Amino acid sequence: ECPSQVGSKDIIADDGLLVKLQVSQTLCTLVQFNGHFIKPMARSYDGYGWEASAGEFASLLNFTCDSSLCFVSLPPPSDGYYQLTTFQTPNYSEDDVLVRFLEQTTFGPTRADLSEASKSSSLAQWIQNQQLSVELSSHRAFYRHHLNARRESATAQSPATHPCLKGSRYRRYAFTNHDLEKYMEVQSLGNDRYSLSVDGFVRTVVSGPITARWDGSIVFEEGRVQIGWLSKFSNCVGCWFELMHQGDGYEVSFGGTINGTPPIEFDSGVTPFREITTLSPTNVQVFKNAEELILTEDLSDPTCETLGATGNPSIPIFGLFQGEYWIHDACIDLLENTLESPDSGGQEVRDTVNLINPDKAAKCSNAPRTFLNDASCRVASDPLACTPSSGIEEEERPNNLYIDLTPEFLR
Repeated sequence: ECPSQVGSKDIIADDGLLVKLQVSQTLCTLVQFNGHFIKPMARSYDGYGWEASAGEFASLLNFTCDSSLCFVSLPPPSDGYYQLTTFQTPNYSEDDVLVRFLEQTTFGPTRADLSEASKSSSLAQWIQNQQLSVELSSHRAFYRHHLNARRESATAQSPATHPCLKGSRYRRYAFTNHDLEKYMEVQSLGNDRYSLSVDGFVRTVVSGPITARWDGSIVFEEGRVQIGWLSKFSNCVGCWFELMHQGDGYEVSFGGTINGTPPIEFDSGVTPFREITTLSPTNVQVFKNAEELILTEDLSDPTCETLGATGNPSIPIFGLFQGEYWIHDACIDLLENTLESPDSGGQEVRDTVNLINPDKAAKCSNAPRTFLNDASCRVASDPLACTPSSGIEEEERPNNLYIDLTPEFLR
């Protein structure tokens, strides 16, 4: 039998044996134990018969049970001995039970969900209400709305955020992990000041000397140097930032005062290539230790009127906020394509125009008709829904259709 109180007891079975196990009204487990590690074998709980645990014993243990007893043949233990353990039954409140239920039936329970479920006469009534009365929500739509991975320029998959539109992001640190293995141009400005350029544009101005942090004899002089490792998960001022020297990467120190990624700074002799000056507390929200900000409304800065679609390479756009320079941190900008506001197809073709490499632009954002979307396809009205391509035979081109996704495809 399992221990009557919370605790464990050992079963010695060097040659294997047929065991009679009593069904547990709480929780009792059977494990193989060698004094240090356990291998789960089986369990019984809440009056249910014994069942094998997932893993190596799942196919070895065959239980024969009645209402109160189970029989099983245990093989000789490969290491150690068998052990039965009784656990204390948790005292779940009604809210605990409801939360566990909602964790399995929603995208994640909120206090509002808990309050609503507690008013239902039963869980079955709550499920019926969800199926018949509550408007369907979309995990896919939620994901698309919150996706903000960095993307320096538009591609066939999506456009990049515009530096003047609500939701666009700016940062204080000069480099990110997207600069990995790019080449940086170091140019002396005199007075031990240096400009650092990437893709032909100045990112920041720093004080020298520029040396390896742990070896001051390694000095990075004027010229091209490859950017080495940048931490993917901790983009920030002072985060790990390497430059390559004779095949090895070295964390960098700027003037002995800044170690790692430098902030964005400019001198009177070096100004930003493009600058937005209308950033203010009324149109931005600062976050991430005051090193990133996001636009809370569209900007009407004169510079905005001169900016077109993001080409490739990306032209850096800087913003001046409270006396400090920030750089536009371009991200994926997925177009809205919902049942209420379907995309007609041409917008992505327009927004992904690539000035340097036209092949990286979207040629056709529509999908061919299939059995999955047959009932929801509509003929696209936008003349740019699909652009012609000389390399594709007529019969291979996708239908001039876009998908008006119904809720069953959005879930």
